[in-house]
Amino acid sequence: MRILNSNRFFILLILTALAIGWSFYFEPRNVVVEHLTITSTRVNSACRPIRLVQLSDLHLKDLGAYERKIIRQVNALKPDLICVTGDYFEKAAVLENPHSSEFTRQLEAIRSFFAALQAEHGIYVVRGNHDFSNDKETSNRLLEILQKTGVHVLADQGRRIVVQGTTLWLAGIDFPEFPQKDRAVFTIQDDSLNQWLHSGASKRNSYAHLHRPEKEPEWRNYRFSGRFRRSAQATAIGVTFYSQMHRGFDRFYRLRTYAGRPTLHFSAHGTHLQETKDSDTGIVPQADRWYRFAIETENDSLATRVRARFWPADEPEPEGWQAKAIDTTSTRLSGGTIGVWSAKAGDHDFDDFLVTDNRGVIWKEDFGSAVGTWVSFNYHHQALPALFTRVPDSVFSVLLCHSPDQAVYTRGLNVDLVLSGHTHGGQVRLPGMGSIFVRIGLGRRYMEGFHDLGYTRLKVNRGIGTIHVPLRFFSRPEITLIELVPAD
Repeated sequence: MRILNSNRFFILLILTALAIGWSFYFEPRNVVVEHLTITSTRVNSACRPIRLVQLSDLHLKDLGAYERKIIRQVNALKPDLICVTGDYFEKAAVLENPHSSEFTRQLEAIRSFFAALQAEHGIYVVRGNHDFSNDKETSNRLLEILQKTGVHVLADQGRRIVVQGTTLWLAGIDFPEFPQKDRAVFTIQDDSLNQWLHSGASKRNSYAHLHRPEKEPEWRNYRFSGRFRRSAQATAIGVTFYSQMHRGFDRFYRLRTYAGRPTLHFSAHGTHLQETKDSDTGIVPQADRWYRFAIETENDSLATRVRARFWPADEPEPEGWQAKAIDTTSTRLSGGTIGVWSAKAGDHDFDDFLVTDNRGVIWKEDFGSAVGTWVSFNYHHQALPALFTRVPDSVFSVLLCHSPDQAVYTRGLNVDLVLSGHTHGGQVRLPGMGSIFVRIGLGRRYMEGFHDLGYTRLKVNRGIGTIHVPLRFFSRPEITLIELVPAD
């Protein structure tokens, strides 16, 4: 009996050693090409299959032999277009130190990887949770380098393309994935008399911006007015303007007040205002009282100038400007959308927004009717109705989103296919059980593969990289080749 038990132990030891060796040294680099055929009446019956390659979860530390092999395999598939669903940096922590050699190396690896990919109709990407910094503008660097490489970044945006006579609508949304307590969601509140935009408490800076996905020239040289109030517990509130957040960039000017500087004043993010005593209104807004603001912007070839006045809503508007500031840097903003900002404890309310220029009114919203789309940072599914409501029935529509959980927000929208990643297929899977680690709301069943949800179809890519520990077990890295073909 002892000999039998010893043999069993020895066999178990060998199997364990083999499994560990397989998991660390073979499977993480043993990429497979998964083929998927999707039929649709929206695909031109006269064209050949449209070849779409999906990648996800690169987690690039550098550009080594494995990554170059991936590039060769993708290019050999001769894709019409390539879609990549987020997580390009090895880990999000590297974005917190943008001056480090590690950040520089990973950013260059990302640039080189995308520069080497080839697709006749372009490369389209969205960002994942590892592609955002925490209250820093470092996230802008990724967008800048991808755009310079010719990659189409779909930061809550969409693109219409025609491939083989078939019209496709490609849209994508960001996925920061910070804890909900860290970032407030902005929603419309109401009582019997009025409606307004509201946010509650949040641990960190919370933003929402007026989402403008259309390709019209950005607003410039405008006047932005409205009103806001904060509760007695609130310590931080403000509005943003010339904001680039609708394009994915963490850049804007801001009129704000917070505990460390309670008087309402100008500040900038992603650029630099010359902050002097003139850039401060000198006014500390009282709690639970509505205040009105008016901001004017003006820019020319030399500078961007901003000015503001601020007063209690039940008092007359003052004649003079209480705060003025100027931006003469190379990063100065010359146009953009409007937004709101809050942080820390308490309640924050915003209302009666009006944007005008020398042509007259260009935007008006009192939140009493669904005029605009307001997208909260960390809650980017709020952009989906604006991205898909107007898509014609004849167009095949594709949503790129990092997490498969975002697919549930497409219910009732015209979305034919959702491409996502995030899960790594679980990275470690056990026979008969599946993924050990499940970090999506949809559950273990949706950790990988192709699924018909009834209201849309979902493809969850296992990714080509790893996170935390460089191992995979029964969850091989994946390149997906999707062929879109006409229905019979």
